[in-house]
Amino acid sequence: MNAREFNDEEAQNQICITYDDVNGAVEKAMRIRRYIRPNNIDNLEPPPEQIAQTAEVIQEATKILSYR
Repeated sequence: MNAREFNDEEAQNQICITYDDVNGAVEKAMRIRRYIRPNNIDNLEPPPEQIAQTAEVIQEATKILSYR
């Protein structure tokens, strides 16, 4: 069995998704879902509808990123 050494530098050079990719996917997901950020989303206990809308944007962004 020929074991290959882990090379940390090599792993760092193979980034497959960047912060710009994530930001772009979130922006696109917000447009697709027609998301408008609720004013009180930062409340410690936002209503379930607001949590669901935000979660749908995250789910859409994940789908977009999966195709990269």
